[in-house]
Amino acid sequence: MRKTVYKSNGTNIRYYRLEIFQSLFGEYVVEREYGNRAYRAPTGIRRDIFSSLKSAEEFYVKMLRIRKSRGYKCD
Repeated sequence: MRKTVYKSNGTNIRYYRLEIFQSLFGEYVVEREYGNRAYRAPTGIRRDIFSSLKSAEEFYVKMLRIRKSRGYKCD
């Protein structure tokens, strides 16, 4: 599952990408990547590891809700 949201303030377009995937060890990873679209490399990447898909999805939804409350919009 992958979702990217954007926030524009004048000339800057910020993005925040969330993705859930399963690691080779059977754990679920929520990867958060964020930055400015004007730059090639992301500002930061964070990975949170969960033992169950349900807990990973709950975290994913929580992070998406927080970003939307801060003005980020879906494509």
